[in-house]
Amino acid sequence: MIAFIIVFVAGLGISFFLTPYIKDRLIERGFLDKPDARKVHTRAIPRLGGVAIYIGFFVSLIIAYFGYPRFFEEREMNILGLLVASTFIVIVGAVDDIYNIRPWIKLAAQIASAIILIIFGFNIEAISNPFGGAIELGALNYPLTVLWVIGVINAINLVDGLDGLASGVSLIVAMTIFLIGLYLDKSYVALLSFGLTGSILGFLRHNFYPAKIFMGDSGSMFIGLVLAALGLISSQKSAVSFAILVPFIALGYPVLDTALAIVRRAKAKRNIFTADREHIHHVLLSYGYSHQKTVIVLYVICLFFASMAFLFAAFNKSNKFIMGVLFFVGMFAFVFVRFLSYAKVPVDDDENTDDKKADSTSTASRNDKDD
Repeated sequence: MIAFIIVFVAGLGISFFLTPYIKDRLIERGFLDKPDARKVHTRAIPRLGGVAIYIGFFVSLIIAYFGYPRFFEEREMNILGLLVASTFIVIVGAVDDIYNIRPWIKLAAQIASAIILIIFGFNIEAISNPFGGAIELGALNYPLTVLWVIGVINAINLVDGLDGLASGVSLIVAMTIFLIGLYLDKSYVALLSFGLTGSILGFLRHNFYPAKIFMGDSGSMFIGLVLAALGLISSQKSAVSFAILVPFIALGYPVLDTALAIVRRAKAKRNIFTADREHIHHVLLSYGYSHQKTVIVLYVICLFFASMAFLFAAFNKSNKFIMGVLFFVGMFAFVFVRFLSYAKVPVDDDENTDDKKADSTSTASRNDKDD
């Protein structure tokens, strides 16, 4: 456990102390996310905090790799690939945070990062079959790997709409993967995910309501890529329990929000990359929830999906239990979507004056600009 503690503390400490420094430098140079009609925050906030998460994670990774090499035997290429792909995506995200590049360029960068992971040995070899065994993918291996990486990156990107939302959701997912990796004796997965957990937690202290800095695309795309890679690396030569469905369930909330966004825009015959104010967090705000309550409600929902993912992994040999988990996940998602359809009503200005005043001091909808 000493190895896990050292990695966690390293990531936590570096991101915690580095984030204020990055914030001050961004303010000096005027690299700020300015409010507009589509965003929730009403004052300029520095954006590029993802760089602190990136540095914290990779310092913890280097400490783990050289301090505890036994955890990474035969995984050297995977680690190198993760370093190359994530560095590339952070650079692209940082450029977007400063200059607002076009969505198709970011999509191309996401595809390129997925290909880099594939070159260095990341792929989906099989998908868990709830009825037992695994489904071999064959020729679909690489296309589905690319789709998985792109999907997870954009799922995290789309929920980065309120102070502390994307970072908190990512923290819960990373912690879930850590616990499952620990339970299934996958030390390398647990070590990597715990380092990411510490790095996100250090940043969250500065990003929670009212946020002093946003993670930006540099953070959301980096975290999405690492979570996707952890799902890929854990599904290789492993028990069926960890083969993609577990991280997919753990990512339940951002996946659900992304799916609803795609369906919503397809129905309206709009480009799926077009930004809007109809994400789940927007709906909860319109229903009268305060900024903080909305984030907490979504944290609780993420914890539900995280719990289901752990149960899926822990009881993977019991098909009936697994079907029960999937049933509860499906029913919860259905009921929640129905709630959202009824909850989406205009908020009376008089009833929510206090909440609006509170929210006017802070943040949100940064990355909705580039859904």
